[in-house]
Amino acid sequence: MCDNNEGCAFSVRPLGALFLLGGIVVKKIFVTLIVAVIFSICISIGICAEEVILSGSFGDKQIVDVFLYENPIIFSNGETVNIKALLSSNVNEKYQNEVYVPYESTLKLMGVTYEFNKYANTISASKDDINVTIFLLCDYVYTNTGKKYLDAPCYCINGKHYIPLFSMLEIFGYNHSVNEDTSLHTFSIGEKAGYTLYEKGSLIIDGNEAIPVYQNEAELPWYEYYETIKEIVIEEGITSINGFTFETYENLEAIVIPKSVTTISSTSFNGISSNIKIYGYKDSFVEEHIKDNGLDFHIIGDINEDENIDMNDAILLLQYSMFPDIYSIEYLPSVDFTDDKNIDMNDAILLLQHSMFPDLYPL
Repeated sequence: MCDNNEGCAFSVRPLGALFLLGGIVVKKIFVTLIVAVIFSICISIGICAEEVILSGSFGDKQIVDVFLYENPIIFSNGETVNIKALLSSNVNEKYQNEVYVPYESTLKLMGVTYEFNKYANTISASKDDINVTIFLLCDYVYTNTGKKYLDAPCYCINGKHYIPLFSMLEIFGYNHSVNEDTSLHTFSIGEKAGYTLYEKGSLIIDGNEAIPVYQNEAELPWYEYYETIKEIVIEEGITSINGFTFETYENLEAIVIPKSVTTISSTSFNGISSNIKIYGYKDSFVEEHIKDNGLDFHIIGDINEDENIDMNDAILLLQYSMFPDIYSIEYLPSVDFTDDKNIDMNDAILLLQHSMFPDLYPL
């Protein structure tokens, strides 16, 4: 035990300093949040409050409905399809809940180009960026992403080659839903991604599938507006970027790519300017791909760009949401974490929560 005040003071100062520092940090967060609540009632910075000059969706939508009666009935966009279909259970009791259809008419219905190799007993089929080799009499196919097994094998029935309809639709990207009450199976594809171009040069791409393959830039819906596009924001849900590049956008400054993107074509960033900033999420496929290509990658949420997402970033965003004329954010679309097209206290609070509990509050 200490006999003099000096010795005791020396032993407790480090602990006291630690509590004092913690108190200052907590107080800073608390005061900032209180002030933010007051100002957020009046302030919300919109990032897309401007006129739309172009909008649309990618491709045409196709819906294939199949009723599982004794003789299955197939509809395409409401029109009856004249395809002889067989229940798989009638062909082989081992396979349930599948429908066998002749391969020629079915692949045409799906818009698939194909070629039959009678020597190898295979069918080479392709649609958009999906290439499939179908092995007749086998229960698997090969695609450009690897080997995939079918719910039922291909069959030769009365001298004709039949393929499992449901499995093939899913392999070529159709989304499958089932109404158990009516035994109706619905497959849909197309028009699941869209685009909106705003007057100040923001191109927003949203949806829940891949951006379609385009053979050249002139096929893009917004091609005539190339020179006006300054930023491209690809929203969560888009799964891949295919068949077009960013190099020809003369005034492009920034690109935002979400976590949902897991495939980027090898040519997408060919020739892109080194001045273009690409925003993505930390430890994502996008970060790895962009850095592997030697491009300028920025972490979404890392506002002070110190390679970390922490409380300091959240405080900067809170300050901006209250006093946008005093504090600045380099690129607003990268901090709209609530996806409401506004930058406000809600975005800052989510960033603060994420900085403390990233698993509980993902961006």
